[in-house]
Amino acid sequence: MNLDNISDLESFWAEQIKSWQSTDLTQRAYCQKNALPIHRFN
Repeated sequence: MNLDNISDLESFWAEQIKSWQSTDLTQRAYCQKNALPIHRFN
């Protein structure tokens, strides 16, 4: 996946949010578990 493209970034984060919503984790815990920057997730 080429994350240089804005639509790729939007798709990536949309998928991460969808994945997070299917868990019982907080946003912070999900980001830590998946090595994602919390400031990008909000």
